[in-house]
Amino acid sequence: MAIFEFEGRVPRIPESCYVDKTATIIGFVELGEECFIGPGARIKGDYGHIRIGDCTSVQENCVIHARPGCETNIGSCVTVGHGAVLHGTTVGDNTVIGMAAVVPDDVRIGEYCIVAEGSVLANGTNVPDRSVVMGVPGKVRKSLTPDMEQSIHMSSGIYRNLGPRYKKSLKEITREDAAQATGMRRTETL
Repeated sequence: MAIFEFEGRVPRIPESCYVDKTATIIGFVELGEECFIGPGARIKGDYGHIRIGDCTSVQENCVIHARPGCETNIGSCVTVGHGAVLHGTTVGDNTVIGMAAVVPDDVRIGEYCIVAEGSVLANGTNVPDRSVVMGVPGKVRKSLTPDMEQSIHMSSGIYRNLGPRYKKSLKEITREDAAQATGMRRTETL
């Protein structure tokens, strides 16, 4: 993993977190306990302060940043889907930010919300608790249902479980190892 101090700003990363070796964390970033930071994620506290709560997953290729002197605050048990961008925003606990969603400056998202995949919120949007946001520009389209709430908990739990498994079992291999394993699997399935 690439973890950098920048101008005296040092990331705080508890031992219980999984941070992929291809992720980058720079400067004033505070992670809560049991976070999962996926491959290619970029969390930059070079200008602003980034706070991420307990048991939150920041999946592959996400970008999290803030303007100078500002903050990005992400609650606990939040799922930030693959390729999402969060910049100078506040996200409440138990919320899902869908894949490739864009959540810009001064957006406030409440607790138990879902921002659908590909949604783009306008600066300054305020999303009340238990809302589902969709579209470009992202707007509240409906209220969270009990099934959606279960899905939020399931998503959070999957990555909370995956972090320790990655720490224990993720092993880098060579191309030759992969080719050999592929050849063995083909033989085994014949």
